[in-house]
Amino acid sequence: MTLADGTVAEAWRTIVAAVDWWRAELGALLPADVKRYLGRGPALTAEARPGGFRLARRGAEVAASPRGQKVTLLLPRDRLLIREVPAAALPEADLRRMLTLDIDRLTPFRADEVLVAVAFPPPVASGKRLAYVAAVPRTMAALALGEATAAGLKPLAIGVEGAAAAAMDFDFMPAARAAGIAPPRRDATWLWAAVGVLALINLGIAIELDSAATDRLAGQVEAQRTLLSPVIAARERVQAEDKARRGLIARRVHAEPLHILDAVTRALPDGAWVERYAWDGRTLRLSGARQDGVDVVADLRRVPGFAHVRDLATDAPLSSAAGQRFDVAVDLGAPR
Repeated sequence: MTLADGTVAEAWRTIVAAVDWWRAELGALLPADVKRYLGRGPALTAEARPGGFRLARRGAEVAASPRGQKVTLLLPRDRLLIREVPAAALPEADLRRMLTLDIDRLTPFRADEVLVAVAFPPPVASGKRLAYVAAVPRTMAALALGEATAAGLKPLAIGVEGAAAAAMDFDFMPAARAAGIAPPRRDATWLWAAVGVLALINLGIAIELDSAATDRLAGQVEAQRTLLSPVIAARERVQAEDKARRGLIARRVHAEPLHILDAVTRALPDGAWVERYAWDGRTLRLSGARQDGVDVVADLRRVPGFAHVRDLATDAPLSSAAGQRFDVAVDLGAPR
């Protein structure tokens, strides 16, 4: 084998492993019954007998030439080691990988000495989940495959002869292909590779169509922008005029003499009396008398719209018979 041949073979093994992994991940999404149906090998089985192979279909012997027959090759039950182990709540593909890696603890064999297959029977009534782990020596599997191929058979699966129904789901062929004992299933590999390529093409087309639709929509929006610009500008002008009109109305209502007089009347406490009330349209001036402890400025500052309330008395407040004098100026602003 040349360097180029080795590179091609390694690349092919990588592609096969990747496709097998992808197929296993997709198969994990299928219902259990569907997975068992799709995972079955050919219904025609082949059992080694002195002088040849016995072909059978559903237990009934079939008189047919073995040449070119696609079969499930059955290995002798007494040459295998099968163990029943509890199964964790994991996907079947992950459980298979975990149990295969742990085969040297479950059996007296090393991992490189045997082929491993795992079967999952239906859950028991108590809900406990089990798994059957089977191991067969690689030398024996290789010998059986060689004899079947020499007889003209085409083994597509490797099962167990005379096993229980649950154990009939054993298939050593994936492990044999991974170990290089059996040739890779090129037809299925190319088929699944084609499915993956078509899926990627479909995804690319969907992305391109979505991008084209987005571009078309952006173009339509841009085309409508020139038509909508005058409408949007007119709407903004109307909104601005409406806002100015509302502000003007609010200021007029707030600046009405009766409104101001009512606000002053409500704000001044009982201990204050106004003797002079003057308003020039912008500033209100109040003067009068108040009792001790009454703060006219503080009470007027709490009135909405009285923007700047200030005490005009520069000296100490004068006293009179009615109380202390006050002189206050108020600038009228917009209501708060």
